[in-house]
Amino acid sequence: MYPYFLAEFLFSFISGVAFALLAFFFQKNRSALDFAAYFVVLFLFIWAGGVWIRPFGPALLGVSFIRFLIVGLVATLFILALAPNRRDRFFPRRVRREMLGNSREKGTQPGARLPLLTGIIIAVFIALIILWYAVITE
Repeated sequence: MYPYFLAEFLFSFISGVAFALLAFFFQKNRSALDFAAYFVVLFLFIWAGGVWIRPFGPALLGVSFIRFLIVGLVATLFILALAPNRRDRFFPRRVRREMLGNSREKGTQPGARLPLLTGIIIAVFIALIILWYAVITE
């Protein structure tokens, strides 16, 4: 077994909680489900990105922890840049109503495919983590 698995998992988990809290508190409309979604995506992103980046910086428990922090910071900034703070920030209510009306006529809801996209992203991160520990570290 790869000797640094638990240390990398621990650094990813702690970074995931810290950066998910940061992303959660920068949002206007927040719920516990938002925090859970931020945590899962950030945790897997940090873990997958952290193990694939070449180690640099100081080591703690035999693992360079700086790469996990940098990946977490980049992922959090990316998520915060893509997530809107309010729905009516860019469009007035009249325009939003027209947009929603048009989407209801077509039978689709805005954001209806978001869970599918999130599931695909999570599956890719899990595949990258499994690939690293099963194939690369052997």
